[in-house]
Amino acid sequence: MDNISISRRYAEAIYNVAEEKDEVFEVFEMLNVILEHIEHDDDFKKFLSYPIITKEEKKDLVNRIYKDIKNGPLEILDYLIEKDRLLHIKEINEQYSKIYYEAHKKLIVTAIFPKELSFDQKEKLRKKLVKMKQKEVVIHYKVDKDLIGGGIIKINDDVIDGSIKTQIKELKR
Repeated sequence: MDNISISRRYAEAIYNVAEEKDEVFEVFEMLNVILEHIEHDDDFKKFLSYPIITKEEKKDLVNRIYKDIKNGPLEILDYLIEKDRLLHIKEINEQYSKIYYEAHKKLIVTAIFPKELSFDQKEKLRKKLVKMKQKEVVIHYKVDKDLIGGGIIKINDDVIDGSIKTQIKELKR
């Protein structure tokens, strides 16, 4: 089974538990916080991946670091540590976010441009996507300096590639 399928199963299980405890948003926030911590703190990441450190020691440290978070989300972190999945938090978080936004009737869109868009450009894009998809959208903007101009819009598995780079490649063919 591929990593996305496994991450999806974990995300669904976590979402179901969070929904039962009425902590869906709290878990959503906690997953984002822990992901940010793992991505930006190499020592923390090494600690979590070090095989000699027991799962109990890892749980203890994580619980001390995140003691201000309610118990429900911490139980989920303990579960991920127990299953050796905490270092796969990025994929699990992506899948959880998809489930969260689907449940709240929102569409996740990734917009990639060669430079940062202005507020007006972002708003224009948002309105166009809302009209096109008939859903509220959550747009994640990324800057890719390799793009010459234009942009790329990713909506689930659909990709709208309006970049000049792709158009030049098409002309060459």
